[in-house]
Amino acid sequence: MVLFNVATAALAATATASGLSTYQPTRRSPDEFDWDTLKPRQSLHFLPCYEEFECARLIVPLDWTQPDAELRRSSDDPTMTLALTRLRANMTGASSSAATHGGTVIVNPGGPGDSGTVEMLKNGHYLRDLFSTDGKRFDVLSFDPRGMGFSTPAADCFAGEEAARSLFDAQMTGSEAGSPVLGDDRAETIAAQRALSRALGARCSLPGDDGYVVQEYVGTASVARDMLLMVDELERLRVEETGGGKGAAQKTLAKGNGEKLPRLQYFGTSYGTMLGNTFVSMFPGRVKRMVLDGNVVPEDYMAGDWTGNIADTSKVLNNFYEACFAARSSCALYDETSDKSPATIRSKVDALTAQLDAEPLIVAGKGLVPTIVKGIMIRSLFADPMYDPLGGYTRHATTLAEAVAGNYTRLLAAASVPIADTCADATAAQYRWMGQANAAVRCGDGADLRNTTLSEWRAQLKRARELSPEWADLWMDVSCLEWPARAHWRFEGSFGSPAADAREKQLDRPSAPVLFLASRYDPATPMRSSVAAARSHAGARLVVQNTDGHCATLSAPSACTKRIVGRYMATGEMPEEGTECEADCKPFEDCPYLRMVLPR
Repeated sequence: MVLFNVATAALAATATASGLSTYQPTRRSPDEFDWDTLKPRQSLHFLPCYEEFECARLIVPLDWTQPDAELRRSSDDPTMTLALTRLRANMTGASSSAATHGGTVIVNPGGPGDSGTVEMLKNGHYLRDLFSTDGKRFDVLSFDPRGMGFSTPAADCFAGEEAARSLFDAQMTGSEAGSPVLGDDRAETIAAQRALSRALGARCSLPGDDGYVVQEYVGTASVARDMLLMVDELERLRVEETGGGKGAAQKTLAKGNGEKLPRLQYFGTSYGTMLGNTFVSMFPGRVKRMVLDGNVVPEDYMAGDWTGNIADTSKVLNNFYEACFAARSSCALYDETSDKSPATIRSKVDALTAQLDAEPLIVAGKGLVPTIVKGIMIRSLFADPMYDPLGGYTRHATTLAEAVAGNYTRLLAAASVPIADTCADATAAQYRWMGQANAAVRCGDGADLRNTTLSEWRAQLKRARELSPEWADLWMDVSCLEWPARAHWRFEGSFGSPAADAREKQLDRPSAPVLFLASRYDPATPMRSSVAAARSHAGARLVVQNTDGHCATLSAPSACTKRIVGRYMATGEMPEEGTECEADCKPFEDCPYLRMVLPR
């Protein structure tokens, strides 16, 4: 196997003076490769997939807490299989003659539940470019964590019973009890919501075909340990590929008792910051570089408290209207004759919301479940655009503008519930169980909340509404209040890392401090969470990118952010305290640069 893929000459010629690339790759669909053609192995063995990517299936122990778990993968002990996708370093280009290979950066896109396979197909090229400098180039690898995507067995509560899944999803979509709070926190409504969640939780706690409850073995601590195995396996591959052979690789991985072991290079966004924070807290001496973008506060996450995540959501909502007004005719919602401020633009959307609350819109048509669209749907449709303003604002404004004018075609398309193929077996490429995978990790990791009283829940909801009156009722739900499947292995802290040792002489310290990134206004992981998370890591720095959106890198491409991340990955150099970066693209304007998109 060659060490590097050779990219096209066109790719090498797309870097601009800003350092940002204008190359636009073909984004592959996850169903373009048959993962069943790959044999699960105890050691990493990559084969070509998705044209220019490489894929592998790695066997991991079901239970890392068992003695000698890694060595017992070949025994009769139960195991799981992870799907890994890699994009090799781009070593072409005018500046690449002096570049060296910097190893592999492992990426997690968040969720919990997002597919690393989809992340690579959507954003692998962007991430590879983000980490690259003139002197250092990196492979980029992501994976479907336990139970997710193409990894097996799936954390799918309805495996093989698609009719049951479809009926349950329709019930959750169509009933008040199955929805988020939606302004109704009456005792009888919350009781019905909790009962539905309890029913799903009971279903998800049944043993699967392999004889165990999959949902109990997908927790963050287990995934962090899986990554440590990946680090070791990547080192084994590196030694073999550079001519050392299997014997040399085994000798390298047998080191210990004062000898250096391979170290993780990692980039995580959103929940991926929780995974990264867990890894560096558990294995600080196995970290070389770590970039955490859009941070979760680990103590809040472990407590099952997501209230503080929406501290800036209302600001992001307001800024949508500000951006629309500033864009003038580039924003479909803007009317030159009537809109004198962002407030007048918002008033049209508020009136549409009130109208749909008073007279819900009927949805009916071939291939659709008959239902209605209420005002809450208008607010819920802001979710993706708030996460990814560059990719979502223009399209969202058009949908709203047409609805305001009485044309509901786009709105109905966004709100409709398709029924085609709902009884066909779910495929990993469709990944219909993402929501259940999210609950298995999020609820299973967090504190057991099943004894939460109605008054305690209402107090938490009140705090959320004070933070974001517009978004709290869509954000808060009761699913974790009735989730019975606890993570078999929970790491509860403490979270943090000691001072770094760049020479790697002290084997219980990272090679460089953790680098934190944040968007100025983030709808799901506010900047203040990154500030709080960074405090526990010696020498850490936080770079704030002055953008709206979920995570700095998803919000907009920034040459400033790229330079900082590239230098850090190449050398461990940290930015100055208080560093801020500007974006190189704005919402409602064309962006010529390669950028990150939502991995879905």
